[in-house]
Amino acid sequence: MKWITYRGKRIYAYSDTHGKHHILPANADVIICAGDIGLYTEEDSAAYMKRLRECPCPIIFFIPGNHDLFFDIEPARAMRLLPPNVYLLDGACTYGGIHFYGLPAVPWLHAEVILPMGIDILVTHGAPKGYLDEGRGCPLLTQAIQETPPQLQIFGHIHSAHGELQDDKLGTRFINVSCYELLSS
Repeated sequence: MKWITYRGKRIYAYSDTHGKHHILPANADVIICAGDIGLYTEEDSAAYMKRLRECPCPIIFFIPGNHDLFFDIEPARAMRLLPPNVYLLDGACTYGGIHFYGLPAVPWLHAEVILPMGIDILVTHGAPKGYLDEGRGCPLLTQAIQETPPQLQIFGHIHSAHGELQDDKLGTRFINVSCYELLSS
């Protein structure tokens, strides 16, 4: 989990709780959940979405991870569970003057993608190869980022590689927000 200040907004980002849910902050302008919450069933998903609905944050961006199976198995039913303050980030969304973009890299992309210009914050579940990934990231995601670099790239999936790294050549700040090891200790 990580607090990020970007363009005057307080952003709280996290991923990989795997059922070990933590208290969400009441003072965030934006919350980003980069997946692997452990939403295996409709009951798991409904219970977690109830927690998000009760959070006072005006907007929560959510991108499912590879352990959020209900979103893969029953996507239409899963979408109906999303509360009004939760936005399933699959594509572009602008909020508070910040351009967000979500890609379903769960945990890897399976085809080349072209990112649009002007992305402030790119959110994926999977890590880009070569950035806080312990060598297990997605090369196609790295290629897309190198061609059209966002300002920030927020992801998880690789639990032990949480942290951040600035690539000055690209001008991108990579942030692995996996909190599994932090919640497990």
